[in-house]
Amino acid sequence: MKITVGTFNLNNLFSRYNFKGEIKAIKDAETEVGSTLEYTFGPQDYYRIRKYKGKLVKGKDDKKTKKVVTRVIEMDLDVLAVQEVEDIDTLKAFNRENLGKKYKYITLIEGNDDRLIDVGFFPNTQ
Repeated sequence: MKITVGTFNLNNLFSRYNFKGEIKAIKDAETEVGSTLEYTFGPQDYYRIRKYKGKLVKGKDDKKTKKVVTRVIEMDLDVLAVQEVEDIDTLKAFNRENLGKKYKYITLIEGNDDRLIDVGFFPNTQ
């Protein structure tokens, strides 16, 4: 049985991707988030406000996102290891929304980087 294994650096998946909606009034990357900032959403709304070191994080533009996704898909690996991921939810969203649920299982291993980035693992058993 032939199994292909590879790795790809997702280049700060936590700070360059926005898988959920953006709040247009605060999407500027220079806006600071403070304790007096308050947002109210309806029961059907879902927003994830991303910040790093007190700054809002702007999502990576679609062209750059597609370039990363294209490269990962073209590799067509049975097992994919990735670097520079924020958390398991971000990794799951990347698989679901960008890779078309290519990988059934997703694992995250906590890193010790001061940017709070981790490594991920997609073993494909299909």
